[in-house]
Amino acid sequence: MKITRIVLENYGPYQGHEEFQLPTTLDQPIVLFGGENGSGKTTLFEAIQVCLHGRSAFDGRLSREEYEE
Repeated sequence: MKITRIVLENYGPYQGHEEFQLPTTLDQPIVLFGGENGSGKTTLFEAIQVCLHGRSAFDGRLSREEYEE
């Protein structure tokens, strides 16, 4: 699977509509994410896990109500 775009709506520090394009080429096949502590890098990867696995991405750390919120 190749993820080429990520769209977030009010998720963690990402307020409103945020869209990330992840273009790659044969010469540049990797996308790197960088930023200061607290800028949302980990949240971005957690969002991908939630998209792929739903509530189970949190290993039971969230109640159903917390997940739906």
